[in-house]
Amino acid sequence: MRSKVAYFLYNERPLSGLIKSQVIQLLSEIKKQDQTIELEVVAFWQFWVMFKFREDLRVMSKELEKNGIRLKSYPFAVPERYIMSKRLFLNLSISLSAMLAFFCFRRKYSLVHSRGYYPALILTKIKSFLGNVALIFDGRSLFPFEHITRGTWKESDKIFLTWRKFEKDILVNSDYSVGVSIPLAEELKRISPRSKVEYIPCSVDTNRLFFCEKERIFLREKLNLVDKTVIVYAGSLGVSFWNDIRIYSTYFSAIHNLDPKAFFVVLSDSPHNVISDHLNKALPSDSFIVTNADYEVIYKWFSMADIGIQVMPEMPDSFSRLGVKVTEYLACGLPIITNRNV
Repeated sequence: MRSKVAYFLYNERPLSGLIKSQVIQLLSEIKKQDQTIELEVVAFWQFWVMFKFREDLRVMSKELEKNGIRLKSYPFAVPERYIMSKRLFLNLSISLSAMLAFFCFRRKYSLVHSRGYYPALILTKIKSFLGNVALIFDGRSLFPFEHITRGTWKESDKIFLTWRKFEKDILVNSDYSVGVSIPLAEELKRISPRSKVEYIPCSVDTNRLFFCEKERIFLREKLNLVDKTVIVYAGSLGVSFWNDIRIYSTYFSAIHNLDPKAFFVVLSDSPHNVISDHLNKALPSDSFIVTNADYEVIYKWFSMADIGIQVMPEMPDSFSRLGVKVTEYLACGLPIITNRNV
């Protein structure tokens, strides 16, 4: 008997690095290993995403289709940053989203894997109407505490307490929940002791991420970095964010003071002007570059580097934080500079 499985995305960015590595590649590998599974990605996007990123959606659909996976896209997502903090709007959004999800999921799947708190929440609200379906909650991190870090909530705020209640409801009503770090899995189990929680670490495709001596030599010569100590960072960067450019600027400056030959490579889709403005205050302008790198070529940059870095400020959920980039650095043989908040 064929199992029909849905992977539920909500308000994500099509073809982002994480979607490529943690969704498309992972599902494609699962499909290769078991052809009896019928896999579909069900994605709720904000309506404008389906226009602005229509080419990305086309490529994403084609990439999934060549591996036997179907993409179903719906313009049903709400702008979360305006909704999640307002209880009235949040409750209205949950009701509307649950109604739409009912028509998309009812009696169609034997299992639905939800990436994130909100999609898991709306499915647990209608679980009894979905038929005999198993729900998997893949929260990725502790969502209520993320907003404390962002500065949008305080622990005393009613909206924070509301999301903490939602968090427990999701855990209780999901058949399994996933933690991407051991402390995160342990925390989910502490919140809901009777829930089934599995530790499943971030995945890496070692056919795409590996050390390449040839690319190391080529890039270091091309960029005139042969005699430099190259430290690489890959991922998003912002201000008042768990990947905070201010923290990285501090660490980069300290490293450069210890080793004047240190050179810093920042690979990020975040606004380069913001990153460069902070780095220019901490470093000589000729000791860093900020650029983009498609996932398909990121192994070249990692091969060129000597060290990877991930450092974070102290946050309410620091104990559970482990970035995908740590796993990616290791796949390319990079030692890692980190701190106690990772």
